[in-house]
Amino acid sequence: MLQTTEQAELRDFLRGLREAGVDGAMFQISMLCGRLKHPTTHQVSQFVPYPAGEPAGGQCADEQPADEQPADEQCAGGQPSRCP
Repeated sequence: MLQTTEQAELRDFLRGLREAGVDGAMFQISMLCGRLKHPTTHQVSQFVPYPAGEPAGGQCADEQPADEQPADEQCAGGQPSRCP
């Protein structure tokens, strides 16, 4: 949603969200420390829940359900082996 190196821009963006009545629990604010080579960056991202009926975890979004994958691609517990 927003990535900036300016704290004033971050404050203005967050103020606009509050004034619009946006639920603050649906957002994550990250501070990426740049140290000496890069400036510190502030990043605002939005939480996007799974649609109704979709799995809530244990499966990568681009993966087939574990029971539809070949057995050699499954790990213990029937979870896809390529998921982090």
